[in-house]
Amino acid sequence: MSLTRQIFLWAEDHVLSISATHLKGTENTTADFLSRRKILPNEWCIKEEIFQYLSSLWGEPQIDLFATKRNSKCRHFFSLEKGETRNRLDAFSHSWNTTLAYAFPPIPLIARVLEKIYLEKTQTIFVCPNWPKKSWYPILKRMSTQDPVILPVSEDLLVQGPISHPDPGRLQLSAWILNRTI
Repeated sequence: MSLTRQIFLWAEDHVLSISATHLKGTENTTADFLSRRKILPNEWCIKEEIFQYLSSLWGEPQIDLFATKRNSKCRHFFSLEKGETRNRLDAFSHSWNTTLAYAFPPIPLIARVLEKIYLEKTQTIFVCPNWPKKSWYPILKRMSTQDPVILPVSEDLLVQGPISHPDPGRLQLSAWILNRTI
């Protein structure tokens, strides 16, 4: 509303008239996306180019541990919501015994995910905020076999459909390879 008010105040001094017009959903994907579904806090994902870069460094993961059919980076995934076909719910209730897994967990689950990776000795591409003062950060460093890749802060680093995260710099994400041999 604040932005709309600013536009109308500017228009009073600079244009004769202003009006709204309808755009087809195919031409207005962001607004159409927002009108049809809500933004979910656990459905953000890194953009595909970054995921492909990480896969080129460390290998192609076989399973995405925290995903939905809309944001999964792998053919197989553990779903965050019911009704996902061919995939399982609740990653914590299943074995993660796979060649390589991918995890971009919700922030409150990071410590629990690290514990499960450690216990199951799962090799994992792990994406999380680069927050060295968090209690789980030293554990993450010990489990890593290489220095992390600090992901570039950009407006489209985190996406949900056609929507970019409103504050991408707040999270400063990093990607790690956690090795099953540790």
